[in-house]
Parts: sequence; structure tokens; C-alpha cells
Amino acid sequence: MVALTKKTKLPIGVCRGTVELTALFYGWRLEGLVGAGTVIAAILVGFYLQLVFRLFRFDATQVRHQDLGEVFFGFFPARHRVKGGADSSE
Repeated sequence: MVALTKKTKLPIGVCRGTVELTALFYGWRLEGLVGAGTVIAAILVGFYLQLVFRLFRFDATQVRHQDLGEVFFGFFPARHRVKGGADSSE
């Protein structure tokens, strides 16, 4: 959802709605049950997500993604720091 927003420059609600409706379509094609509530939820999730992001002034395009190594070593920054590296002040 965030990657689609960054790549296409479309609002987050449109991207989320597209993802939800695509999942709904493929679920239906695989003979899953689709009711009115499922369709309404798939459409409205994107709208409400965009509304909440605007209320909290959250810009999803400014999110910086991390891999598991960055997250793990973020818990123990002093142990795994390389001497003379870009992060080092030495």
C-alpha cells in the first residue's frame, strides 16, 4: 500500500482500496463467498484509512522502511557498531 502510494503518487486511500478490491476479486474467483458487507468493507477501508492519516497529519510517503537486520541491530546499537563506520563519531 505504501509502495503503491510512493510509486504512483495516488492517495493512500485509493491504493488501499485497490489492494482490497483486488484481493476481493481473486477471493471471489477462487469461489469464496462475497456478500454486501465484504464489498462495502473493501471500498470503505481505504477511505477511512486516508481520513485517519489526514486527521493525524501522517504522510505515508515519508515512511522509511527497514530490513530485519536494521531492526535487530537497532536494539543493540553499541555492540554491533563498526569502528570508523559512517555512524561512528570516532
